[in-house]
Amino acid sequence: MSYDSISIRTQKLPKTLINTVLAIIVAINLNAQSSVNETGFLLNDPTDTVKRDTLIFNLDVDISQQLLPLDTILQIAYSNSPNIKYEESMIKSKVHDYRYNRMLFFQGFSGFYNYAVGNQTMIITGSTPVDNSQLSNGYRAGINISLPFSTLFGQNQKNKTLRALVEAATHRRDQIELELRREILRVYVNMIEAQRKLAVRNEDAQSSFLSAQVAEIELAEGKINTTEYARVKNIYAIAQNNVEQERANFLRAFFDFETLVGVEMKYLKKKPATTTPAPTTPNKN
Repeated sequence: MSYDSISIRTQKLPKTLINTVLAIIVAINLNAQSSVNETGFLLNDPTDTVKRDTLIFNLDVDISQQLLPLDTILQIAYSNSPNIKYEESMIKSKVHDYRYNRMLFFQGFSGFYNYAVGNQTMIITGSTPVDNSQLSNGYRAGINISLPFSTLFGQNQKNKTLRALVEAATHRRDQIELELRREILRVYVNMIEAQRKLAVRNEDAQSSFLSAQVAEIELAEGKINTTEYARVKNIYAIAQNNVEQERANFLRAFFDFETLVGVEMKYLKKKPATTTPAPTTPNKN
C-alpha cells in the first residue's frame, strides 16, 4: 500500500479522531522516555546491549559518587598489580643478596678444636713454629683467620653495589606504581565523561524518536511529503548511532577500569549507608 493511498484514507477520518490518536502516541512515547531502568536506558529498548555488570550501577547518578574513594581504589590496584608484585619480589631478592654478600666477609674465619692423650714428651706436629711446641696430651682450641686482600678491601664496594641495586629496584617499583596510577586516572575520567555524554545522547535520541513518530502520523495525514519524512528518520538514525557510540565508549572505559584495578566492579561500589535506629526508652506507664 502506497503512502498516497494511506493519505487518501486518513483524510476521510474525522480530524478530532486523528488528533486524539496523535496525542495518545505522543503520550505513550513520553511515558516510555521516562521509563528508565537502573542502567540508564529505556526499558522498552529491544536493542539494549548493556552488559550485566553495569546493572549494579545507576547510570542516572554520576558513577564517581557510587564508587569507593579513588585513593582506596588505587591501593587495591597496587595490591593486585602483577607488575608491582614482580618488582616487590625483585626487591626482596636483591635484599637477600645484599645480606648474604655481607656474610661472605666471614668466610675467611674458621674455628678449630682437638684433643690428644700421651706422655709429656714434646713432639713436632707441624711445620709452623706454633706446631713445633705442642705437648702430646691435652687439647687445643682457637680460630684461624685467612682473609684475601680482595675481600678485605673490596667487600665494602661490593656491598655498596648491591645496596644500589636494591635502591634501583625500589625506584623501579615506584615507577610502575606511577604508571598504573596515571592509567587508572585516565580511564576513570574517560568513564565519567562517557557516562555524561551517553545521558545527553540518550535524551537526543528520544527527542528524535518522538519527532519520527510525529512525522509518521503527519505523513499519513498528508501534511508532509516522503522527503521530509526520510529526513526526520535519518536524524533519528544518526541519534541512535551516536547513542551506540557513547555506549561503547562507556563500556570500554568501564571494563578497562575493572581490568586495571584487578577486581570486579561490584566490589568497588560503595556500600549503602546503614542508619542505626535510635534506642527507645521503655514506657513507664
